[in-house]
Amino acid sequence: MATQASKSKKKSPRSAGRKPEYMITYLCPHCGFDSGRTELDVPPVCFYCDAKTGLVEIKREKLSAEVMANRMKLVTDRMMDNLRKAWGISEKEWPQDPEQEMLLLETMAKGKKFQDEIEEMGEKMKRREKEKGKKEGRDPLLCRHLPRHQAL
Repeated sequence: MATQASKSKKKSPRSAGRKPEYMITYLCPHCGFDSGRTELDVPPVCFYCDAKTGLVEIKREKLSAEVMANRMKLVTDRMMDNLRKAWGISEKEWPQDPEQEMLLLETMAKGKKFQDEIEEMGEKMKRREKEKGKKEGRDPLLCRHLPRHQAL
């Protein structure tokens, strides 16, 4: 039996060998959460409730390192928020269970470390993009995606 992670990594014959061009954010009317997908994920599936129908496209962005870093930051920020909420719940539900509290604290520490790594990766991507623009002789903040002749 395949796990959910292996199911989501399967590519359709139409997308095999293709690189995605867009990050598409869908809103799921069933659970109310948004999911980031590429156009190669056909049909799009909600990450939270696995709904395959009714997803509403709310944003389409040209795929770049910055777009991916922003999405990963959003996801890790949500993860940490949910872990903090779980800690508040655990204090009420498990005040006598130090093992459960320790497990949650360790999970939160790992989540925070992951969040910090994602933020650091995003900063590195921004610095590389800025340096690349300087090498090409253009202002990377104003004309990041324009070819050199259009940026001048």
